[in-house]
Amino acid sequence: MDTAFVLQRFDPITLAEMDGVKLQDRVDTKYVIGADRLPALLEQMLPHYRLLEVDGKRGTAYRSLYFDTPDLKHYRDHHSKRTFRSKVRFREYIGSGLASLEVKRKTRRGRTDKARMRVDGIPELLTNEQLRFAQEAAHDRSPLV
Repeated sequence: MDTAFVLQRFDPITLAEMDGVKLQDRVDTKYVIGADRLPALLEQMLPHYRLLEVDGKRGTAYRSLYFDTPDLKHYRDHHSKRTFRSKVRFREYIGSGLASLEVKRKTRRGRTDKARMRVDGIPELLTNEQLRFAQEAAHDRSPLV
């Protein structure tokens, strides 16, 4: 059984529908599995999951631009596996025209909380409004570069 074949059998979900799913507060769990076992696992998931589709394409390419404090607090917190940490980024889905400023926070309860602000594209610098949004969502008034 081929992984690509199984992926094509998933029902699609659009980015607009994903906004309605409200994955803004969730628990992320990651697994490691051998490539030879992946098709069978995906087969079992078919009735329970949908696959992102943008402009008729399964999955989607995206660009990201991350912001951090001048002393790289977000980066250091992530690599130190701090329970309570934040990540600030712009994410643009290529070909869809959709872009957002996102702030992801890991909470002490092990959940991931995400706040998102739609933007026209990825800028090089945060506007004052975007900086305020990021600082409020991250619960951190540190400057971001």
